[in-house]
Amino acid sequence: RAFQRGPLPRSAIPALPLLVPPEVALRFNQGRVVGRSNNQRAWRLSADHIDTSRSRTRVDFLGKIKATLLKDGKTTRATVTAGKANHDILRQKLSVSDGITCQVPDDKNGRNAIAITGPDLEWEIGSQIVRSNGPVQATLEGGSTLRGDQVVIDLKTKNSSFKNVQGTFYVD
Repeated sequence: RAFQRGPLPRSAIPALPLLVPPEVALRFNQGRVVGRSNNQRAWRLSADHIDTSRSRTRVDFLGKIKATLLKDGKTTRATVTAGKANHDILRQKLSVSDGITCQVPDDKNGRNAIAITGPDLEWEIGSQIVRSNGPVQATLEGGSTLRGDQVVIDLKTKNSSFKNVQGTFYVD
């Protein structure tokens, strides 16, 4: 019999591929998100895809990430580019990975005071601490370079610390 009357049995209906993973509640394409802390804009992040979790505790960002960490809701404190990122809402932590570049401008002249490259970066929003692990390279204003296993930057004080550091310093 070539034709069947009535509904098809479930086994005869082809399975459709999921457009988003099952743990994703919403997906936005070519989106931008603004994060807040103490009722001020703390960061903004743009990405090719933005996924929100069903539990509403995590936001994942995928493809061409650009994050800007803000001071006083408007001044750029640091700019980060990467391949992916996530914001853990409960822990107030923004993590970026997949090859990062972080540029921290000098408040006085606007040029980069420090530029960091490495595999990942974490920003603890409340404490204003930025941490990058793995083989990290930092280029300081003037061309001096530091390489190490970890760099930690306190965005409030602009103090930086390195673990297992090697450096090349240029003296004027």
